[in-house]
Amino acid sequence: MAGAVGFARKQGGKILAGDSIAIGIPLFILFSRIRMTNTFAGLIIAHAAVQLPLVIWIMQGFLEDIPVEVAEAGMVDGCNRLNVLYHILLPLATPGLAVAAIFAFLISWNDFGLSLILISTPDLLTMPVGMSNMNLMYGVRWDNLSAAAVMYIVPTIALALLLQRYIVRGLTMGAVKG
Repeated sequence: MAGAVGFARKQGGKILAGDSIAIGIPLFILFSRIRMTNTFAGLIIAHAAVQLPLVIWIMQGFLEDIPVEVAEAGMVDGCNRLNVLYHILLPLATPGLAVAAIFAFLISWNDFGLSLILISTPDLLTMPVGMSNMNLMYGVRWDNLSAAAVMYIVPTIALALLLQRYIVRGLTMGAVKG
């Protein structure tokens, strides 16, 4: 969030987002050298690196809508920068954080390419890669694939229900610029 605050306050700041397939091979080479392929930690770090530009870009739109005077008023009232961020900007940016969390989760949860490149151990496969492996020599086991599909959508629905009160307010807050 602090990175988004910095980008939101800077005039003309450009943020570039990467595609998980485009950076998958360099990440594989890097993670192979430091022995982080076929680990959950490596996959988490890779997904965080891919999603960070998107989250900063989304948060930038929300934080630009918060007047600078609000943060300055907190500084006048005796807050340091960290207290202003935690007690003033964070509560005002909660809808944006919810929307950014949902988008980042959905993109990471549905990502096929990065998981396919970094994970090859059957015990560590993500759902999209695991479901793609359900094609057997003699056809698809539709019963197993359907059960996996139901299990696949449960976390997405749970997250959307958990954050639903912020979604509509968050999607409309950062959209319109005056």
